Amino acid sequence: MRDREIALHVSDPAFLRRQGGFLRSHLLADLAPSARPSLEMETVAWAAVAGLGPAVFSRPVERLYLGNELCPHLGWSDEEILSACELAADSGLLFSLVFGVIRERGFSGRLSLLHQVIGRFGAVEVVASDWGVLSVLDEVGALPVAGRLLFRAKRLPRLSRSVLPDSLDPGVAASEVSKEQLTELAECPWDIPWEREAAARMGVRRADVEMVPQGLRTGTDGLPLSLYLPFTAVTGGGNCPVSVLSVRDGRTVCSRRCRSSIVLPRFPVRTWSLVQVGQTVFMPTHSLMGHYLANERIDRLVVEPGLPM
Repeated sequence: MRDREIALHVSDPAFLRRQGGFLRSHLLADLAPSARPSLEMETVAWAAVAGLGPAVFSRPVERLYLGNELCPHLGWSDEEILSACELAADSGLLFSLVFGVIRERGFSGRLSLLHQVIGRFGAVEVVASDWGVLSVLDEVGALPVAGRLLFRAKRLPRLSRSVLPDSLDPGVAASEVSKEQLTELAECPWDIPWEREAAARMGVRRADVEMVPQGLRTGTDGLPLSLYLPFTAVTGGGNCPVSVLSVRDGRTVCSRRCRSSIVLPRFPVRTWSLVQVGQTVFMPTHSLMGHYLANERIDRLVVEPGLPM
């Protein structure tokens, strides 16, 4: 397995502040655990990452992904972002800012923050979760990265273990129709001509992808790809079933009960293990790592030590 840049996704600023040992060594093995108890699926998935050994787990992390793109109420404040940037830089780590979907009323504020970061640290990567933000990053001097929410691949659990493509599970038979459908669904969206053209026009430097059951089929050239592991965000948005919102100083504040409660879906047929945290549904996809790590276009691994909420 060839060397790749290893990045750590930090979705909670409080988690980063507890990582004195890791910030000195840059080794995943020195990560302090999250304040909340780990779920069994998180423990199993993390053990699978550790099982990759020197190829991933024993190599130094070079970059931090800073931010939470999956829920607007978990987005980092300007102060938290600037503090984390300082901490990363002082620790000798590169960093990328991760922005969630930004509504029009918050657009100018985020751009103002971005100007501050660039003025202090130079051009930094910004991982965008919507096309509007992605389209302006190059103009303001940032390095645009298309985030995983722009990775247009079918992720819903309708692609269950019973319809896995032969390339990932040779022991499972699939109809010829299913094989053709899954082959189309496996095509990397960033290799489609119109999307390649749009990315070039916006100055996009790379794209983030996730592990989906049908696999990923890419050409030999195109945008370099960053792979999140060992979890995939299946779906999100909508109403959070555990949210308790209040207004403080004119701002809507969430109690963040998602960090102390989960929803476990149950289905009448066999499918992937799923868990809902807040408004986002995740599945651990570590069983697919072998297929994705064989892809030469993936030159960065974005490791998540737990569900990124």
